[in-house]
Amino acid sequence: KCNNGADKETAPISFDNDELVKQKTTISTTMEKVEVTKSHSMKIEKQTSLQNFSEITSSSQTVTSVVHTETTVENETEESKAENNLKRKVSSDENILENPKKAKVAANEDEFSDDSEYENDLVNLALDTEIVTQACETPHKSKLMQQPSSQSSSQERILLSPSISYNPAKYGGMKALGSQSGTDLVRTSSKRASDKYSPRRSAAARRNRAREKLPNMPQHDPYTPSKRIDPEYVPYYVTNFEYILTCVIECTDDWQLFNEDELKIIDSYRELPLSARKLYVRLFNRKHAWILNSAIKYNECPDIPGSANILVSAKLLQDKEDLSEIEDCLNILHAPDVNILAKEFNVRSKGTKKQDIVQELKRMCEKKSIFQTKSTLKEKVLKRGRSLVGPCYRLQPESRSVLNRVVCLWGISLWWSEREDDRPPNSLTTLLLANQGKLVFPQYHIMRERNIFRNREDLIECDAGMKLVDKLEAALAAKEFQAGHAIFLDIKQAFQRIIQDVDLMDYVKSLPVFLRKLTVPAVYVFGLSRSVDLLEKMKDYAGAVELLKLLLETDFIFKYRGVWYERLCLDLESHLKLAAQSLHWIKTALDDKRVRGARRLALHHRVTKICKAKKNQAELGDKLLEFTGRPDWQEPTPDDLPTVVIAGKMVSKEGVSNTKSVFILTKDGETTYCNVEELVRDYYKDQGLHEGCHAEGALLNSLLTLLFWDIIYLSETPDAFRDPAQSAPLDWDTDDFYASRKEIIDERLKEISGMSKDELSAEVEDYFVNNLNVSSMVSWDLLKEPEYIAGLLGCFEPSQLALILERMIKDHRTYRSGLPDLTCWNPTTQELKFVEVKGPGDKLSYKQILWIRFFMSIGVTAEVCHVDPTGSVHSTGMKVKNAQSTPRKSAQ
Repeated sequence: KCNNGADKETAPISFDNDELVKQKTTISTTMEKVEVTKSHSMKIEKQTSLQNFSEITSSSQTVTSVVHTETTVENETEESKAENNLKRKVSSDENILENPKKAKVAANEDEFSDDSEYENDLVNLALDTEIVTQACETPHKSKLMQQPSSQSSSQERILLSPSISYNPAKYGGMKALGSQSGTDLVRTSSKRASDKYSPRRSAAARRNRAREKLPNMPQHDPYTPSKRIDPEYVPYYVTNFEYILTCVIECTDDWQLFNEDELKIIDSYRELPLSARKLYVRLFNRKHAWILNSAIKYNECPDIPGSANILVSAKLLQDKEDLSEIEDCLNILHAPDVNILAKEFNVRSKGTKKQDIVQELKRMCEKKSIFQTKSTLKEKVLKRGRSLVGPCYRLQPESRSVLNRVVCLWGISLWWSEREDDRPPNSLTTLLLANQGKLVFPQYHIMRERNIFRNREDLIECDAGMKLVDKLEAALAAKEFQAGHAIFLDIKQAFQRIIQDVDLMDYVKSLPVFLRKLTVPAVYVFGLSRSVDLLEKMKDYAGAVELLKLLLETDFIFKYRGVWYERLCLDLESHLKLAAQSLHWIKTALDDKRVRGARRLALHHRVTKICKAKKNQAELGDKLLEFTGRPDWQEPTPDDLPTVVIAGKMVSKEGVSNTKSVFILTKDGETTYCNVEELVRDYYKDQGLHEGCHAEGALLNSLLTLLFWDIIYLSETPDAFRDPAQSAPLDWDTDDFYASRKEIIDERLKEISGMSKDELSAEVEDYFVNNLNVSSMVSWDLLKEPEYIAGLLGCFEPSQLALILERMIKDHRTYRSGLPDLTCWNPTTQELKFVEVKGPGDKLSYKQILWIRFFMSIGVTAEVCHVDPTGSVHSTGMKVKNAQSTPRKSAQ
């Protein structure tokens, strides 16, 4: 069955019955007579060849199979009955029929089929036979549909590589790529960037995590249309919200971070009738602002005013009577009402947009006159504005803040990355995905020993600090530097105040490093770190230098120390012209053991630049020997790295800028548009490295996680896992991770080094199969299948792989990135090569330089491949230029 859209003409489809029987014996030998619409019916006839099906699909007819049948076929077998029963239930949902592989997962969190078991049966039926799968695919995915029609035979057929097919917008868009006349662009991959969440395991298959007190996550119950109109049904979003309340208030010590009044607010929510709780959670997930009653529409909340009155009585919601701010009132008014207000108060604006008039009204309200006070004028405008506004509501700020803190505490590790636009943290979204089965978390032990916050005041201070940081980020993004500077001064004043609290500072320093980043001082330190960027954009380099020196005196966020030293030395040398002071701070940085990896190499490069500059030769020229004589000195330039240069022809994208480069690859008479990594990948295929992937560090990080799975997730480390929805321990990417597990990590490294290649492959396969698709640091899509992984592992000597993994797991924060773009190998010859790809204008980063040197030092082949867009292009789409490759060690 094919569906290209509803309400279109239906045409007969022919199937090769013999081929269907070969694919699955349960496919019936007789097609059912169906009723297509109430007034039209057609008979689906048996055909004898798939060629007829191809002829139909290549024509201009659009095929739609919308079945609402009530008839049956005589003498049908039990197998055909089962098939026909499925067909009778097929809805006109275009998304499900377009892609049966996605039918297992609801299209969105609010729209689900009434019969989920039927959907799964339909998916299994479709997936059991390749022919039916092709028939159900949309034209751009079906192999039959991809054949060029006779109408377009004169056009040049150009294939889009998988990367470009996945996200054309990243490369300028389909319009820009097809700007040349006479071209027909064809996608070569069915994957789309919109398919971010692929179907994982069902919720029933989720592992039960080991906890001490926390209850199991609620199972997702599809929110069907029939359940929406059931007033007694508790929807998933209410269930999830109340699960978080239970975890935090009843199952952990975090309830102590709320006073009696705040606990009463939580109780007042719990005592509400279901209709009011539905409305509250819906509004809680929206931006905290005034909302017109007309903009609140939920099928499961038919009586919005009634539910709102209950919330107002419980002091959880504000109504129009509480609308007391002129800015809020003006923003919620419709544009015609704003014009009425401006006319009545004789306000004239240069602009005609609503926002222009609102700004003029606000300015008028701030003016003082000899006839009336400022407050009187504002009150008049506000009173008239309220009369124009219809019923409107906003969650009571105090109660919302209390419940928001509860949600934040449930997923404290996500607090840093999930606060945006004054919305609640995405803990609710994470929980939804988990109980839908789209996110499956690993099995681990939750062990809470330390409290991150001493008391309620610490938590409130942390919340206030995060709000200030959010405002600073917004000002930077909007380039409102003066407003941002005022926020910076508030953050600085708050930080100087809290560091005077000796008890607080002593308590924070007593915590493990990985918990310090969640404390009050760390939040303000992060805000000050972002303020360095603000001051530099304002060209206040002296202020930036003083702030950086202040930051280097702290010990809350160690991972930024290298960045702070770099910025300090840059501002001193380049902007303030204080080269000698810059060298002094470089020496201090190199003596700091918390400055590692690429940060040290960047400082080495700055030393070379300062000492070799002509203006500094007389005073600082001899200082270079002091640095190059250090035992930890490394040459910052990549001149010693093996290098290959190939040429490729680029696609001209007229009128499109700031997008990734697209290259033309012509091979075997066929033209393909591809990115630079795919161009280089094809080159190495021709060199005999048939397998490979563009994964940068994802491939080795996945192998690291699989081989150390038990150590990462099952070792009982206090406070590493505090919540039921963690993909990694909290001490991951910190020095604490290795320090607290040193013995078992060292022992595991010895085991891996002593394994044979077969034993290593079997070990990885075992963890791969048992943990497939669990949310972790593993990129499951890259690994494909156990045989694919075994082919890669066969190209490593176990001792070499052990050295790579040792470098990563002992200091993952430093060495998790910078790995080469391409990993290429040949399972037959067991040849392996890491390739860092550089397109036009790209330069090697310090992290990349260090990784290639490390690979060479342990006997693993690695090189840099530059793509030159200026060379002539042969029939293969590229040529190798005469470039000398630096000699390198061969793989053992």
